[in-house]
Amino acid sequence: MSQTDVSDTFTTGQTRRSRFQIPTWLQKIGFIPVSVIALIGVVLSLIQLVMPTTPLRIQHTWLDRTPVTVFTARNGEQAPTVVLAHEFAGSQQLMLPFAVTLARNGYTVITFDFPGHGRNGELFPQNDNRQLQLEELSFVLDKVVSFARSHPKSNRQVALLGHALGADTALYYAQLQPQVRQQQIEAVVALSKDYGGVAPNNPRNLLVLNGALEFWLWDTTFQVLEQSNLEMGETTGNFQNGTARRVELIPWVEHIGILFNHTTVHTAQDWLDQSFGQDTSDNFYLQDRVFWIALLYLSAMLLFWPFSLLLKPVGWQEEQVVSAAPMSRYWWWGVALAPMLLVPLLVWIMAADDWLHILVGGPLAMHFALYGLLTGVGLLAHRLLHKSPPKARIPTWYSLRRMLLMTLLVVGYVFLIVGVPDQILIFNYFPPWRRILIAPLIFLLIVPYFLADEQLTRRPGAPKYAYAITKALFILSLGIDALLDQSLVALVVLSPFFALFFLVHGLFRGRMYQRTGTFLVGALANAFILAWIVTAIFPLVA
Repeated sequence: MSQTDVSDTFTTGQTRRSRFQIPTWLQKIGFIPVSVIALIGVVLSLIQLVMPTTPLRIQHTWLDRTPVTVFTARNGEQAPTVVLAHEFAGSQQLMLPFAVTLARNGYTVITFDFPGHGRNGELFPQNDNRQLQLEELSFVLDKVVSFARSHPKSNRQVALLGHALGADTALYYAQLQPQVRQQQIEAVVALSKDYGGVAPNNPRNLLVLNGALEFWLWDTTFQVLEQSNLEMGETTGNFQNGTARRVELIPWVEHIGILFNHTTVHTAQDWLDQSFGQDTSDNFYLQDRVFWIALLYLSAMLLFWPFSLLLKPVGWQEEQVVSAAPMSRYWWWGVALAPMLLVPLLVWIMAADDWLHILVGGPLAMHFALYGLLTGVGLLAHRLLHKSPPKARIPTWYSLRRMLLMTLLVVGYVFLIVGVPDQILIFNYFPPWRRILIAPLIFLLIVPYFLADEQLTRRPGAPKYAYAITKALFILSLGIDALLDQSLVALVVLSPFFALFFLVHGLFRGRMYQRTGTFLVGALANAFILAWIVTAIFPLVA
């Protein structure tokens, strides 16, 4: 078997070359320009993402155990301060489009991480009573607001801009401030809000922006319209006395895209300008991040092709998969559909949050584990009821070491090329040690799914697009999770992420199989990377 291309053996059980085999010498020549183009794309995108921050002074500090970042103009004077509050399972990096835009337009901007998120090592306050949970989060927000008022670059006027959980907390907090501390919040910009306790004239100068595709938030959106006698997209009230109100749906935007949408950022900037009596129209700045983030990821994917030359055959093939008895169409679809229907019910019954203590991430990890287990049971049942496959060779210690080394190489590549830029520019990729400690458990729960799915999609009799089919069924099962348990609606919100993850790592998986001759490297690497992301973004609870 060639070291440049270990042939795929999906249907025949025989080692064969790809239909369009590229000569080895031509492949090696092609890797050079591909590497150059990919590296240029990575470097250029990083420059374009970092350069907008160079006119700013960015200071990192801590308030107790809460990490805080302050964005100010390098030579700016005192200015109104905007505190940005992120979403559940997010971090302050996600608010960078607003932080950079507002700071470049003359505001003092402060971002922070809620407990259990980003670099904040504290536990997230889990509480079935939504109001009590918002009250606990408001204590954290209050510390940040007090810090904002006392900052040397602040003129003591403060506005809040929050996304989803951050928006709900900001609304709850802003309504209490005049009564509790005799200090008012000048304006609130609420993105993707779900909080239903908004009063007609409290908080001051309220702007609500929801994505048109966030259908689960429509009820609370229209509730604000009815309370304030508003028409969609209409501004009423007076900014000077704090009665200004506006509700708007951003067209063709979903839960995460609303943070990077130009209309969202521009509308929020304009609202804050009117609330504070500012005028930034002459030198208005709006950061464009979407194109450069997309270029960064695409370049990282392209660079993986030449990087994969470092991957070598492990010296142990999976004859037990490719030489297994062919699976009929009915058997295959039965094995593929059964977990999609049964796993959400099992996750709902087990209430995985109660013993894994990682909010949403616990049920998600259990979902993967049960999905892999049921798929494995279906494969085993087929094996027992049909002709037994040839006995597989036992891997040698050398093969196991080589397989582990190839897996670590792939994980290291993703951490370096994707993880480090994400940590700086997009979301917190490397969690505090307290959450890192649970990564092995999450990995053990997730890996059965990838191992079973590889065998189901590669065995004889699998449909042509087996990989895409099983991933679509898995994402659909997450939607059923959310229908059974409203606390898991975040899984629906994250469905575009899972689709993107399965697409990107599916391409990596094919290349890893060609280079190493085993599906195990791809399964182990994908499981570890996904387990790490789950550990990084979902908060621990008491």
